[in-house]
Amino acid sequence: MRRAATYLAKAISPDHGLHNSAFDLWETFRGTFTYSNAAISAALREAAFLGRDAGHEQLAEQWEAAAAAIKGAVMSRLWEGEVFARGLDADNEVDRAVDASALGLIAPFEFLRLDDEKEREIARTAVEGLVRVLSRPTDGAETLLRFEGDTYAGGGPAAVTTLWLARALLRIALAEHGDQRAVAAYRARAVASMRAVLRAGTSTGVLPEMMGRTPGARWAVPHAWTMASFVAACLLLDRLPPGPEAES
Repeated sequence: MRRAATYLAKAISPDHGLHNSAFDLWETFRGTFTYSNAAISAALREAAFLGRDAGHEQLAEQWEAAAAAIKGAVMSRLWEGEVFARGLDADNEVDRAVDASALGLIAPFEFLRLDDEKEREIARTAVEGLVRVLSRPTDGAETLLRFEGDTYAGGGPAAVTTLWLARALLRIALAEHGDQRAVAAYRARAVASMRAVLRAGTSTGVLPEMMGRTPGARWAVPHAWTMASFVAACLLLDRLPPGPEAES
């Protein structure tokens, strides 16, 4: 555990408080990213829990402090008021491209606390800003590009990111339990996106990575991440009151 603390000190840049330069989730860009910093912060929170359980109170406190410091750096440097920047590029300049991986701050990393009204509002705003830039409506559903200017597999929306959006919408819906109209609206959007991904699958229900620009087009089938994300979305959906589609 002490070796982990030493490694962490070397991995975080003293210049900006984020992790040192690496490749992004899509293996396309080099820098330090909103997504990967959220992942590290979440891992440190979990490490603190395990460390405390094992009797390493001092280390647990250090890891909690490190997680909070990374969160503070992300919020001060990468939150743009309407969307999160993708991160910092290899020259430590802000990369303001909109990237769907910022949804990781809501799911799965729970970087933004949705039980806190201020952070829930940031989550709501960030999702809407991301949808404005990356959504490519398909049969009335919101389907997402991976990032601005993405040309991979023809440049169409990705099933992975579309389900990621559904999971984020459902998590916000669960946090909005006091406003049933908002719950129903977020739920309906999520279900529409989930159905769009299903329509992009094969006749046997196998889901792809990419949905393609045209109906019936798909890329990388089957795709484990997409399939797992669909299950995760269904588990979240099951925690909400039934919608009108449950009757059909």
